[in-house]
Amino acid sequence: MEITKERLAQLEDAEAKLRALENGGVDNWQWYDQALEEYQKAKEQKEAIDYAFDCLIERLCSNICEPAERGAGYGILDQEELQEAKAEFIEVVKEQLKN
Repeated sequence: MEITKERLAQLEDAEAKLRALENGGVDNWQWYDQALEEYQKAKEQKEAIDYAFDCLIERLCSNICEPAERGAGYGILDQEELQEAKAEFIEVVKEQLKN
């Protein structure tokens, strides 16, 4: 059986939503909105971190070059930009974990 990445992401999202509802006490509908707020907050945090990670990877990959000799490995051109990209990613993660 095969499953697409998109479908897997949908299933993981549905599972997280269900877990949030169960943890919030679905049988106690008074807390339904609160449970969904927590779920939405966690989802937004994950999306922000995933986006920051994708941006980090994109920046890193755009500055990689292969030396003239094949098989010599790869190098990152700009160490300063690498440090800047890592710092930005860490700040996003810290901010999301703080919320």
